[in-house]
Order: sequence, then C-alpha cells, then structure tokens
Amino acid sequence: MNRRAFVALTTAGVLAKPSGRAEAWTEVKHGANPVFEKPVNRGDKFSCEVVAYSTSLPDWAAGGVTRYAFSSKNPSKRRAELLALRTCFLEWFREQYEGNGGSRQEAAGQVIGIAQGWLSGR
Repeated sequence: MNRRAFVALTTAGVLAKPSGRAEAWTEVKHGANPVFEKPVNRGDKFSCEVVAYSTSLPDWAAGGVTRYAFSSKNPSKRRAELLALRTCFLEWFREQYEGNGGSRQEAAGQVIGIAQGWLSGR
C-alpha cells in the first residue's frame, strides 16, 4: 500500500495533536477501479481534472485544472481534500516520471522548484 501523511487543521483531520494540528493519511491507489484497504465513502468523492497541451514553442506547454468538485462546503475540510488530491497527483507524477526514465531525485527537484517559485513570489 502506498500511504502518505499530511498535516491538516484539527477541524478537518483525525488524530488531533495538542499543538492544534492534526495528522491525516492518504492511501494512494491508481487505476479505474482501485481497491482500498480502508473503507471509503463513495458518496463523498472529490476530484479535479488536469489537462495540458503541447504548443508550437519548444519546451512550452499550456494547461490547468478544467473541472473540480469538492465533497464539503466547509473551507477547512476542503483544504484537507486539497491535500489528499495533492498527494494522489504527486505520487502519480513521481511514478510516471520514474517510469519514463527520470530519477526520483529529478522528480522531487521538479516539485521543489515549483514550491520555491511560490515562496519567492514567482
């Protein structure tokens, strides 16, 4: 099983800690009909569709999220949903990057580069 921890606000998480933060987990399984080890509530599905296109310019692509759906209307629970979506996508990205000849280090560097851009205001 591929499982990753993420930190969420206490109001959205489980296993609340005295620090006012909570730890939650995302079980990641890819494919059309994943079988999860933990029971899931199929009615509480949240999702996003990412679409990208090649361009006529070398080393350029264009894309974005074209559709999304949250399960909750509560902003703190939506943040937890976003963290789970992030984990699922990043695990898929890493697996695909490695499967197409890249290294785990290179995949991590690509993600770190995006986050550093956010922090520097780019």
